[in-house]
Amino acid sequence: MEGSRRAFIGTALMSTLFQDMRERKIKNMYVAILHQPVRNEASISFVEKLGFSELEEVVNPDHYTWGIYHSTI
Repeated sequence: MEGSRRAFIGTALMSTLFQDMRERKIKNMYVAILHQPVRNEASISFVEKLGFSELEEVVNPDHYTWGIYHSTI
């Protein structure tokens, strides 16, 4: 029950954010999700369900790898 409630809250928050973005005429959203040293599968799954797709991976100076995801709102 707790997991499904968290998923509902996350989806509801993102829906509200997307609506606000549409009202402000913001058309693109980008998110960075950690890929290395630990791949954040829960966040990747969440954003993919919201329609995001992975654009690329980037490695920052501390050698962490991030996936860059994009969605058109």
